[in-house]
Amino acid sequence: MGSPATRVRIIASMRATALLTWVNICLLVPACSREPRPSSRPAPRAAAALPAPTAERSTPPPAAAYPTAEELAWQGAAGFPGQLAAPPSELVLPDGDRVLYHITKDPGPAIIRRVGPDGSQRWQAAGADQFIPGVALITLGDHLYVAEHGRISSGATLSSFDLASGAKLWSLPVQGLGPVSHSKYSNRVELAVIGGAIVVFGNESSGRYLEVFSPDGRMLSTRLVPR
Repeated sequence: MGSPATRVRIIASMRATALLTWVNICLLVPACSREPRPSSRPAPRAAAALPAPTAERSTPPPAAAYPTAEELAWQGAAGFPGQLAAPPSELVLPDGDRVLYHITKDPGPAIIRRVGPDGSQRWQAAGADQFIPGVALITLGDHLYVAEHGRISSGATLSSFDLASGAKLWSLPVQGLGPVSHSKYSNRVELAVIGGAIVVFGNESSGRYLEVFSPDGRMLSTRLVPR
């Protein structure tokens, strides 16, 4: 092992080496634990959000999609209106329900009701307020169409109702014969669905007419019909 002096030098050298190693470790560890510096490059931009798709509005069919009054023949009852029975004020639906048109005894509007096969009421809506009223009823899809008129006066009003809820969707007067002066008069109105259109057949003392409406409430065409 050598002399004592030699052993002292070896031990001192080993301690010095261990001390330097410990110092180096203390210097290196903090450097390794430092957080990385933020990059100087700009962060990539987020992609622009695309607008949410909007529901397309359904465009009603053009007038050309429906038959015109000139193309249609008279399909109402033959004869003078005063000689004909009034159209029924009740309509039976495919599911067995019925639509009833009630004329109130007291002054005021008529009542339109949908009832089930057992007579239970589904809904009730107000009709027109006519003197000696008449009515024609028809359905197309999920809508009810009601033509109301005075049986001793000219003209009529066509209205549309939601068949499920009874809500009134629109109401329009028919052009018909126009203003008519009279002292004694008869009026009878019928409805039909032809080519997807609602067709009004008006038979009055002063003449006959047919008028074509789109299901969404547009009067498309009209013409007078000779007897």
